[in-house]
Amino acid sequence: MDAPTSPRSLILIGMRGVGKTTLGLIAATSLSRPFIDADALFSSKNKTTISAYVAENGWERFRDEETGILEGLLDKCGTGYVVACGGGVVERERNRELLKEFGRSGGTVIHVRRDEGEVVKYLVSEKTRPLWDEHIRSVWERRTPFFSACSTHTYFSLTALRSPQTPPSMVLKPLETSFLRFLHFILQSTPSSPHSQRLDFLSYASDSERRTYALQLCEEDPTTLRKEDTTGANVIEVRIDLVKSELLSSEEREKGRDFVARSISKIRSVTTLPIIFTVRTVLGGGSFPDFMKDATWKERYLDLLRLGVEIGCEFVDVELRLGADELERLARSRGTTHLIGTDIDLNQTTPWCIKNVQPSLDLAQQIDISIIRLVRKAHRMEDNLDLERLRGSLNDVGMGMGMDGHKPVIAYNTERIGQLSRTFNTLLTPISASSIFDDDGDLTFSQIQESLFLAGLKVMRTVFLSGHSLEWRRELQEKADSLNLHIRFECSDVETIQTALSSSSFAGAVLNFFPPPASDASSSTSLCDVITRLPTSSSSTSHNVFASCLSKTITENLSPINAVTSRTVALITKCSGKAYSDALVAIEMAGIKKVFVYDCDPAFSSQHLLPTLRVPPPNLSASEARVELVDLNNTPPPTSTPTSVSIIVSAEEGDVVPRTVGKNPNGGVVLRLGKRSSTLHGADGWIEIGMDRMEKTWNERVWTVLTGLGEG
Repeated sequence: MDAPTSPRSLILIGMRGVGKTTLGLIAATSLSRPFIDADALFSSKNKTTISAYVAENGWERFRDEETGILEGLLDKCGTGYVVACGGGVVERERNRELLKEFGRSGGTVIHVRRDEGEVVKYLVSEKTRPLWDEHIRSVWERRTPFFSACSTHTYFSLTALRSPQTPPSMVLKPLETSFLRFLHFILQSTPSSPHSQRLDFLSYASDSERRTYALQLCEEDPTTLRKEDTTGANVIEVRIDLVKSELLSSEEREKGRDFVARSISKIRSVTTLPIIFTVRTVLGGGSFPDFMKDATWKERYLDLLRLGVEIGCEFVDVELRLGADELERLARSRGTTHLIGTDIDLNQTTPWCIKNVQPSLDLAQQIDISIIRLVRKAHRMEDNLDLERLRGSLNDVGMGMGMDGHKPVIAYNTERIGQLSRTFNTLLTPISASSIFDDDGDLTFSQIQESLFLAGLKVMRTVFLSGHSLEWRRELQEKADSLNLHIRFECSDVETIQTALSSSSFAGAVLNFFPPPASDASSSTSLCDVITRLPTSSSSTSHNVFASCLSKTITENLSPINAVTSRTVALITKCSGKAYSDALVAIEMAGIKKVFVYDCDPAFSSQHLLPTLRVPPPNLSASEARVELVDLNNTPPPTSTPTSVSIIVSAEEGDVVPRTVGKNPNGGVVLRLGKRSSTLHGADGWIEIGMDRMEKTWNERVWTVLTGLGEG
């Protein structure tokens, strides 16, 4: 299950009614690949429906034809396609071998799962497919192990729920978002995609100022997670060993796998944070039996770890006690998932020192493991001091921080007396969503921030707000204080900010650029609206938050049928100055490569960039946007370019589309930069969004940029 290095075709398998065709169309649109529905191909080839064919020729003859179609698809369409197979394709041994071989050769075969009760209800009411000769649940139970054996990955599709406020064109939007996040991670095909999961903290593990945290989900039902629980977390660690007990029963293997896959999908519907899939054994303080004493339990343990890879979890934790051979096999089959090698034995009483952890460090260094985790049980305060001496020794040679080819190390003690070690750990420190101290030493994000401040590892820093209201400053201050961030927000002017840039307490500044100027390109404007600086850095970083908000608004409000492809076209009209520049940057960030420009003033020269605040401009500017621009003022759109636009950005009211182009009949998004109004859903599938909605997104993004929080 190695990560594909070429665009091998994507094959979807699963029971009838789980949504393979819908997901296939979503995948094909996003990946810009042709889509083939094997059942539709069968009907086209035989010029009849499957029901009529089975009624006339029987199931066996149909299965023969189905095998021939599968062989042809894998032979002629094995690269560059998305294929949805019929639900019964796994009934034949020949077909199962074809799918397994396709997966072994680097192809991607996704088993689409869905709640059994919902599928059965759908199939009972569905009249266009042939009836089976046995009960639906019997078919489900027989085929499910076949699907698992033939697939390289598993995706659990949650049923789309429609609220009264959701327009019909957007009902499948949550499903599209979830599936594309999963798909782009397992394929790693488009790292710049808005749906790609970013694991930036792996690249700055050596920076002690950038602390990262892992929220622990230690619940029998982890789907109780709430959005607000994720504040401060960079990843979510799900303790699989603590979920429902049927997971540990061999007779309930598929039900357990189904429950785990469904739980991960539900967690992903709450947060976009990466997931650590952890099965902790009893020796590590968990509930899973010790696999070293029983080969059956070892196989069940490995089966669960493989499931973590199959469902596209960004990280899978593996206990290093498993041994070099099994670890190597798991590493070879990890796909795009990162492995965390954990050395944890809460019964061990040996002190923290290089000699005692060196075997684990050496083993992890030899295998394709991304992060090493060392955990011990603290019995006395000196255990924390011993750990810090060890951490210092590791850092001195670049081992603890992931430098010079070494793997980064997570190291901490358990128990309340070991809480101090969690304050000093910098990479993926475990945190709890509860403010109650647990026996194993759990701390909340807020408690760790206060500990860092009391230990002198964190100082009070200031964020300046230029031209913003006192009410907004109060909201930001209350939010920061509740999390013990030790950030002071002050309303100020540009001159004061310029002076403060050189101060060691400067944390950032928010400039008064919302909404951005819609005209007057010659005014003293800036491509950035937020400036930040890390505590140990001597230089500031500027951010174009408004452009990123426009991009996010575009992406979130395009219906699945209008998802961005190579043929998507946007229109910018009646914009100039920073508004024009931001619109262009946002469109490029959304992955759109063709832009019509009408009645705009594109003049935005470098002399207008940050004339007062002397900090570097953002990475993306209007002149750097990698898009194809077509000026409609004097030139009609080329015949090679579609003339139907799906995204419109305008600074004025009314119909702003020139006569030379048309609006996509399937709908689209209009961003009104000059209008403060609620979102309007048109009967034609078009969504009009005013500045009130975008300002809320901007406020949320500003908070995230300033504090590093809120991405989940």
